[in-house]
Amino acid sequence: MDGEKGDGEVLAQKYQIPGYPTLIILDNNENFLYTTAGFMPPKDFLEFGKEGLKQLGK
Repeated sequence: MDGEKGDGEVLAQKYQIPGYPTLIILDNNENFLYTTAGFMPPKDFLEFGKEGLKQLGK
């Protein structure tokens, strides 16, 4: 999402996103579970996703 327009702007304020790119993982109730900021190479991006799934218990 574009954090400076529409729904993205609302979410950026709600979750206090300091800059871009920022990735966040939320649970079904929109509780903040895991985050990272800044560019990451594909391998690190996949590891971020795996860690996020662990946080969700999957």
